[in-house]
Amino acid sequence: MVIRFYGSVDYKMKMIHSIALLCLFLLFANLLLAESWTVLVYMAADNNLAEMGKLDINSMESVDQPVNLNLIVQADFPEGAKRYKVQKDNSGLITSPVIGNLGSIDSGNPQTLKQFMAWGFAAYPSERKMLVIWSHGDSWYKGKDKWICPDEGSENLMSVANGDLAIAFSGTPHLDVLLFDACSMQSIEVITEVADYTDYVIGSEELVPQYGFPYERIIPLFAEPLNNLLEQVPQLYVLSYQPGEGINPGPGQWTATCSVIATANLNTFLDSFQAALHQMLLEGTLYHSLRSDCYEFNTGLADVDLRQFATLLHEYRPTWPVFSQLLDSWNSMLVSSDYSTIEGNIANIGTAALWYPDNRFNFENSWPQYIKLKFAQNWWPGYLNYVLGDTEPPATPVLLSQKVEKRILKLELGLPVRPDFMDVKVILNNDGIPRIYSCVRYASSLSIAIPIEKSGSYVITLEDFSGNASTPLTGAFHLPAYCQVAPNPVAGKGLASLNWWNSEDSKGEVKLDVYNLRGQLVFSKKLDSPKGSEGSYLLSSDPNFLKLAAGRYYVNLRLGVNDIRSAFTILY
Repeated sequence: MVIRFYGSVDYKMKMIHSIALLCLFLLFANLLLAESWTVLVYMAADNNLAEMGKLDINSMESVDQPVNLNLIVQADFPEGAKRYKVQKDNSGLITSPVIGNLGSIDSGNPQTLKQFMAWGFAAYPSERKMLVIWSHGDSWYKGKDKWICPDEGSENLMSVANGDLAIAFSGTPHLDVLLFDACSMQSIEVITEVADYTDYVIGSEELVPQYGFPYERIIPLFAEPLNNLLEQVPQLYVLSYQPGEGINPGPGQWTATCSVIATANLNTFLDSFQAALHQMLLEGTLYHSLRSDCYEFNTGLADVDLRQFATLLHEYRPTWPVFSQLLDSWNSMLVSSDYSTIEGNIANIGTAALWYPDNRFNFENSWPQYIKLKFAQNWWPGYLNYVLGDTEPPATPVLLSQKVEKRILKLELGLPVRPDFMDVKVILNNDGIPRIYSCVRYASSLSIAIPIEKSGSYVITLEDFSGNASTPLTGAFHLPAYCQVAPNPVAGKGLASLNWWNSEDSKGEVKLDVYNLRGQLVFSKKLDSPKGSEGSYLLSSDPNFLKLAAGRYYVNLRLGVNDIRSAFTILY
């Protein structure tokens, strides 16, 4: 753009002065409009990543920070933990002010992370809040040194499946952005665990090289709108690992993936995933063949990319809404992503991982931990168990308790924990009719109530989705005699009756005695022998019963040689 000035020198100088003032105004206006940020970096480096942690802090110091940013690092090294307020310097040393000497701490304890967030966001209030978890990671997997944030000093770690992230985030301020600078943390399993606590999750579904995220390139983005940050971080991350890009000075291609996932539509996606699973189960193992076309990675090569798998399902049945909705709902959560792989021509990866082991061994070793996850409260573990060839029958159910109340057989069963769906089949010898009860997912017990007409026995088996059946549990039950006044309480002189059940071994004379609270006999009557095994008597038809005053009474009903007692109340 060329600006031409006409007129006197004074006029030209005034114009130049005005333009300069305008530029300064626009600059300060932009700064004023920029939202304030507090970014907390939880650097759990009391392990073999200590030196890399120091390099990352130094990289944070290497660039100018936007004036609207407070960048706070809590770094736990083998020699102790400190809190820094990061400021720019050009040296190779960490020179940022130390705002806290913490000494020895346990960064593998979720309470330590919780305390850091509570302190940091209170000490540095802002419009936007971001947390970076910097350390080792391995998605939700259980591992000796690779859950999240292993602390070699305390020999402690955080576990996703055991709910440690939920413990850490519960009660702390809601995050705008959560960034995992740790391996393999961008998985649907992890995202589901943290979705209630953050609007966006940034991370890699693959291994993160030890250099981590390029903070010197990310920090300037905090002066820009949030959308710019979310759009650019994956590209900057993947670019930093390209050949010749400083972190990767050689000619070789490195595998790198990064994505930004919005959590707002998670429930819609989970519903779509469950609907797709229902269709997949209806068709047996048909869709399992698509697993071999997926790029696989992480522990045991048991993870696949969700977008790639959803795309394969959609391409296999392009006209089926259930699969198009699954893909659409996942894409609605994906803000931005990027990836590069050593293998080259791989399509549709770089979003987030889904655990999908391709062999029985990997599944058997991991499902007891997996089913603790929020994401696993659907049919996915059962689908995996089925398509990977389940041949193990459920264990025999355990009888925890048994009782009969008013012709209802009540059973409490202890159930084995299984990754799949189980039905409880109960057959009474009285009628031979199978009664099927579906178990709640991963339930350890089940309560059953069955109407019965007489004493008898039962056979109970567990059956899983693959058709495997447990060894049967057998038992017997006895229907005791009982009596009751109905309704109870009796409303004044309204209709009232006595109903009873006469068990098989107590047939004979039926005699009714009613006593007041003092134990005095106030009403007595010999009743006709019941027909069959039950009977009733209309108390309101007896004048002597109608003479009873309001109050509390006790019934003693003699059924043959048995005495059955109950209580009732008469109201005014």
